[in-house]
Amino acid sequence: MNYPTRQLELILKDIAKKHEYKLTTIASGWINILERKGKMMPIYGYNFPNNNASITKIFDDKSGFSEILIKNKIKCFSHTYFMKGYYELSSVKTLFSSLNEDVVIKPNVGSGGNNVYHCTSFSDLEEKINLITSSHLGFCISPFYSYTTEYRAIILNKKIKIVYQKIKKDEEWRFNLGLGASFSDDVSTSIINKIQKVISSVIKILPISFCSIDFAFINNEPYIVEGNSGVMMEKYSKADKLHYKKAFKVYEKAIKSFFASLKK
Repeated sequence: MNYPTRQLELILKDIAKKHEYKLTTIASGWINILERKGKMMPIYGYNFPNNNASITKIFDDKSGFSEILIKNKIKCFSHTYFMKGYYELSSVKTLFSSLNEDVVIKPNVGSGGNNVYHCTSFSDLEEKINLITSSHLGFCISPFYSYTTEYRAIILNKKIKIVYQKIKKDEEWRFNLGLGASFSDDVSTSIINKIQKVISSVIKILPISFCSIDFAFINNEPYIVEGNSGVMMEKYSKADKLHYKKAFKVYEKAIKSFFASLKK
């Protein structure tokens, strides 16, 4: 089967050409391996080896990630996990009531906006639980917040390298670019500084090197929506030559940073 070529693959080819890396692509483009002077850098999907494996898992675990943030007094959207076969429906109902019967339900890992639902009745929530658990080991529930703009920050070596705002479609409440949301580079210095301050607090407890974090401002305070250990910039880099170049530079720096770490 021929899968469409991802933007990341195109960028990696350009980086390999510029720096004379050997690039091997397998698994229909999902695994890319860069080589230089006997050193290898495997890239799986959008996950780069710059990150510690356990930190990667924590970042992608919505409930685990939010619980660590809450314990460290970092504002975030709480995610409560329920494993299939190990929970009582009454516990779900109690949580639903405590969140004013206005919640978001989703798989605990992954999504991209898929299998993510806004529920305001328990009958609808039960229906979505059955739908999600038909293909996942469990689900997590978070409070629903109403806001108009979400921010994505791409972080490399503790610093924001790219930040943009995501604007949802009028008829859509989710902010996924893959679901039709648009993005804008128009982000004030004040917002960037507030986001960077939170990121610095996160990295003190979860020292990740290369990631993205989504933020929403609730009562003028930055809240972490979710973290992502994989750095995907498909829609961003495809917008035009300028954004392709920006994505190229970030991926290039991440690659150079990884190869430099192998010398230590």
